[in-house]
Amino acid sequence: MEPKIRIELSKKDLHDLLFKLPKRDHDNEIREALAEKYLKSVSPDLSVAFAAAQPGGDPLMQFIVHTLSLITGVPENQITPSTKLGTLGLSQFKLEQLRAFLNKYISAHGGHSYIAPTDMTALKTVQDIYILVQSKLP
Repeated sequence: MEPKIRIELSKKDLHDLLFKLPKRDHDNEIREALAEKYLKSVSPDLSVAFAAAQPGGDPLMQFIVHTLSLITGVPENQITPSTKLGTLGLSQFKLEQLRAFLNKYISAHGGHSYIAPTDMTALKTVQDIYILVQSKLP
């Protein structure tokens, strides 16, 4: 077995690195591993703080777009409410990452109802995610 190395990055450094890696390379194991580490270690509110907020934009939609960009590598400016999830290259694993991070967001904002795996199967667009998350918030 090849020895592993340990690299220490701040959460902000990890975030920035994810956005500097090649986009839309669905076979990029390094990007996927870094995204998984990021989503497990960063609170949703910190992720929002790292996002480039759009003036006058809806904070929840910005959070969803930012999270989808992190998971898929698709630039934020190419993700709109009407974007079909099927065009983003979301595998079952990535959908589960998204669901878990959305549930962290819901919990951090006082929600007591969570998104079940079966809820994810009905989602077709980014707007559908937005509506679902809103329905779980107080």
